[in-house]
Amino acid sequence: MLTKSCVGVKHVVLWMTFTLPIAKYCEIVSAAEANLDEIEENNDTAIGDKAKFEEAIEKYKSEIFINSGKNHKYERGWDAAEQYGCKERIDINGKLFPHFRCQKGDCNKCNGIGYAAPDFEMNHCDDDDVITYTKFTPHTRCNLHGGHFIHEYDEKPKFRCTVCMELSEEVRKKKKAKESRKKFRTKHTEKLKDFVGMNGTYACHLCKMFSHKYCVILLGKDHKIKHRYEHARRRDLIVKLERDFAERFSASPDKEQQFQYFSKDTSLGMEGMTVYFKPKGKREYETQYYSILSTEKCQDGRVVYANTKMVLDDLMGQLEV
Repeated sequence: MLTKSCVGVKHVVLWMTFTLPIAKYCEIVSAAEANLDEIEENNDTAIGDKAKFEEAIEKYKSEIFINSGKNHKYERGWDAAEQYGCKERIDINGKLFPHFRCQKGDCNKCNGIGYAAPDFEMNHCDDDDVITYTKFTPHTRCNLHGGHFIHEYDEKPKFRCTVCMELSEEVRKKKKAKESRKKFRTKHTEKLKDFVGMNGTYACHLCKMFSHKYCVILLGKDHKIKHRYEHARRRDLIVKLERDFAERFSASPDKEQQFQYFSKDTSLGMEGMTVYFKPKGKREYETQYYSILSTEKCQDGRVVYANTKMVLDDLMGQLEV
């Protein structure tokens, strides 16, 4: 079912800003119960149909509400993401996780099932019913030429102004050319059945949230502290490495060392790596930090390979191989 929403709700915000009162979520239930009261029990068939309809309403209420209808079952997109996919889970240190292929979106079973809206939503709404929702849409613009000349590329930076690309580096710095990317709330209207249907807008957002949720958990601080360090200490040759990359690092000389090779207009690529391992001949584990400066400002495969090779070559002399 819809996160913080149900059929009959005319507006829902994706993802995290839900502003509608719970009375809106009950709109379809109220409409259905009103229709139930209008059904006349003229014969046995009508009595049976009314009983089935009442049973369907109660089933739908149990699917979307908890605490006797006081709270929505899925208060956050984080919780609603569990509705997506095959729902197969494996136990890892007392916590249930989906398979990694499910998190990556490579599971054929997950992609085949997707998200299935409650039958009551699909069977008791008109084909012409629409839903208006708000989502955050990214927009990129150049501070000199606006957003009409922005093109997307595969390598970083992905969004560039084609007019600025024809200017020299010196001219761009003099004019302070810069692309900025912001997110704006945009309102969209869509047929309700398409919105909650197979591979619809809601299913696509659930899929993204599903992947995001477990990336946050696995890469989060709590999971790292509890399990990663424990895994790294199982064998002496296990090395735990974390890295981050800065694309436009500007060196600021303090005039206490020679800096004539770093001009004021030079920006560098800097990658920092922390390595947790057990050095040769020592009993305790250590954390070492490597900082690599380069005139290459993008982080592509060859830069990652070269930086990783330098770090591993240095570590080979410190490990008991």
